[in-house]
Amino acid sequence: MIQRIVIALSFAIALAGCATASISPIQASDASANRVYWDGYAGDGYRIKISRDAGQLGSLCFTQVYVDGKLAADIGLAESVMFKVSPGQHVLRASPTQASSLCRKIYSAPQFQMEVTVDGAPGDVKSYRYGFAGGSGLPFLVPVGS
Repeated sequence: MIQRIVIALSFAIALAGCATASISPIQASDASANRVYWDGYAGDGYRIKISRDAGQLGSLCFTQVYVDGKLAADIGLAESVMFKVSPGQHVLRASPTQASSLCRKIYSAPQFQMEVTVDGAPGDVKSYRYGFAGGSGLPFLVPVGS
């Protein structure tokens, strides 16, 4: 077990200098429909858009996006996804997938799960960027624009 942790940390440290590159939400391609699981909100709500950075750090694994604890999508490099949600607060969480053994070894620690609370009114569009910081190698989930 300790050997796995050491290997995973070594790999993460080796990649830490390779920050991901910001991509405009307009430039990001839409995530494949077969990797979007959110059924959407039928009422008068608002939209949450998440765009994943381009770059090599974290590129071996999809990013899993959760809305209020429910798996909403798996997104790849330079992809984005948009969800329609009910008005009010929602918890948005993003982290590397744990689907493969390699991704589990590298990204299973709690610090690889980013979570934010989003609050919106009908008609709003809230945009977020997901990527990896160069200095720490840890992911981030931050609002884009205002």
